[in-house]
Amino acid sequence: MSTPCILTWSLPVISPAGAALAACAGQLGVRVTAVSAQQAGEPVGKLAGLPVAPASKPVSDLSLPAGAAVVFCGLEEGQLDQLLAALRASGQAIPLKAVLTPHNQSWPFASLLQELQAEHDSFAGRRPAP
Repeated sequence: MSTPCILTWSLPVISPAGAALAACAGQLGVRVTAVSAQQAGEPVGKLAGLPVAPASKPVSDLSLPAGAAVVFCGLEEGQLDQLLAALRASGQAIPLKAVLTPHNQSWPFASLLQELQAEHDSFAGRRPAP
């Protein structure tokens, strides 16, 4: 895998959670990359710097959640633990979090966000689980 990174969605670095994440990531040598709406149709792995085939869905076919999300890519367990602790310490919740896996690396970023939102809604009791 390329250099460990964190892909963010709708998480400005000036927000408390964004600032905490950026500070901790900087200390660990992990880059933080904000994903734009124009990039949301790209495969998650490609955004993380992996050689991945193009996604099959154009972004116009995908709805995007309004809330913040992060995708941790290539981090070691200790790095992930430190980053999650920094987020908790910031007092700001980022309910949509994922780790890049071989299974989801070819998904369009927007599809991963949709899946995270559906899981979050299911756990929060907003709709039945699939």
